Amino acid sequence: MTKPRHPGLPLIPAPLPDETLYSFVTRIHLVSGNRHPDETLEALAGRRAWAPRSVFPSRLAHLASATGIHAEAIRECLTFFPLLRPFISTQRARLIAEGMDGGNGRALAMASGHLRGGFRWPSRPRLCRRCVEQDMERFGLAYWHRAHQMPVVLACPEHPEQRLSTAELRDVRRARRVDLRLPDECIADAERDLLPRGLRPGIARLAADLLLAALPSIGSERLTVLYRERLAELGFLTASGRLRQSAIHESLRGHLAPLRAGLLAPALAIQPNSHSDWPAKTLRAPRGDINALKHVLLIEWLFGDLATFRAALHEAPARTHREEKASCTNEGPSDETIAALLHEKDATLRSVAANLGCSVTSLAVKARALGLEPGRRPKRVTDAVEQRIVAALLTGQRVQDVAVQNGVSEVTVRRVIRAQPRLRARLEARRLGRERARRRAQARRFRKRHPEATIGGFQSAEPATYSWFQRHDPEWLRGLFPRAGRHAGGNPAVDWPSRDRALADAIAHEGQAMLGAPGRPRHLSCAALLRAVDAQVTFDKHRARLPMTEAALQQWTESRNAYQLRRIVWAAGSLRATCGEAPAWRIRRLAGLNASTAADVEIRVRELSDAPSIQPPGAGCPG
Repeated sequence: MTKPRHPGLPLIPAPLPDETLYSFVTRIHLVSGNRHPDETLEALAGRRAWAPRSVFPSRLAHLASATGIHAEAIRECLTFFPLLRPFISTQRARLIAEGMDGGNGRALAMASGHLRGGFRWPSRPRLCRRCVEQDMERFGLAYWHRAHQMPVVLACPEHPEQRLSTAELRDVRRARRVDLRLPDECIADAERDLLPRGLRPGIARLAADLLLAALPSIGSERLTVLYRERLAELGFLTASGRLRQSAIHESLRGHLAPLRAGLLAPALAIQPNSHSDWPAKTLRAPRGDINALKHVLLIEWLFGDLATFRAALHEAPARTHREEKASCTNEGPSDETIAALLHEKDATLRSVAANLGCSVTSLAVKARALGLEPGRRPKRVTDAVEQRIVAALLTGQRVQDVAVQNGVSEVTVRRVIRAQPRLRARLEARRLGRERARRRAQARRFRKRHPEATIGGFQSAEPATYSWFQRHDPEWLRGLFPRAGRHAGGNPAVDWPSRDRALADAIAHEGQAMLGAPGRPRHLSCAALLRAVDAQVTFDKHRARLPMTEAALQQWTESRNAYQLRRIVWAAGSLRATCGEAPAWRIRRLAGLNASTAADVEIRVRELSDAPSIQPPGAGCPG
């Protein structure tokens, strides 16, 4: 037990091994004697809306001053900050630590990146039933473990055969308060699930070890070098240092198959040459940080456990990806080998580059440095072929048919079209003409089936075709459908002056009624007055025709300061009628004033108050 620094907290228990901050706060609440969890949260963090179950909680400096435990010790022993720190830069780790000590918790989600990559952290705490039994025997109570709460951990690190169970807590969002309970209160209702077949226990063990290891910041560039050196040992790199992507994807998919079969499938999707190719983003030149949990999966796949990873990290030189790439490039084939391959019959840059395992650009630069002129692929689109392609396109043939007739690809035909603006414009006009004819035929068929239909009925029945006509051929569509005419002997024109006077009188009447209404004052705003006379749409649409209505609104609407002054007068009168006195602090609270009030409002509060402006202890009458 430590000596607390807050009078509302009689005892502060010591943190337990691998305990979460939520569990620590729950145990403080149990020994505090407070009736509601809100009282404990306000005493610990200064806010009742504080969320101790956040992945990276804020207000740790306030918590440290209330408990007497240093903020750094709270970050290291009770949060997931030690898991994130090795995979980010030192500067970013310092910024996140400062954010956790401060009060801006919303910015931590973006700064830490724990939401990046599709991982969803458990919304309810998880427990291991065997760990609960052991904790009861050892400490006399059960508590929540950090190692059980990570998304990639499905089994207990200490008991690999034991599936983690999800606890049932009250709906915090509806109750608007945190439900502080320990595992022994939730174990009876916890959900029981089966372990996925083939799940590897090493992931849970590695994640738990990383939390306890307290590794320093390594950085993404050095991690990439370390990963690539391990890939080279496993045979996943070519001689020139290029990644064997297909082999890496196949091996990693098989390794993560048990995790990818469940709720983690979106986060662990591996799609080559797309935004979901997260292994390539990590193993190539790093362009940004990825989720720390994906680093955990890569480390478990490449190294197996934390001891092997730390040994490799200690032995590997501290160099960046550029230095590693340059060293791999210098270890490439000799000049004699390159020259011999390029002098072979029918040798091209692409074939030789594929043989050497390097890029075509790198090989071309090397060949020019050696004074060699490698053979190039013969150009298939000559001037005669291009003329035949253009002539075939002008006859109305499809791109696919033109490509087959001339022995080229569809990409080549489309490249020819893009290279000639006039040809492209003619083809586009021809395509638009065909589309116009098809759409008009469709509209005529609809008109024939529904002779009484209007253009509104056509829009409801054929919305896509209607939208196309509105963009390309609106006049023809309006001519096809008859315009809805007026009724015989229709309504006379609106008498706008009479309506304007009537609305102005109605607004004045409603303004007087709202000022004299009993109870809490209502704000005389433009929107409130228009709602009262049911003229919002009319005024917005015909404002220029309603000058008297606009003048009445300007006369009866009140400013923010005027509304606050009315609330102050009402609050002072209500307090004197119910409590017999009206202190300044009760007037502010009942009137709903905030800290950014004007000077004249504060002067009026002091004029109407008859007690000190601070809340006395043990005040009886609620404001």
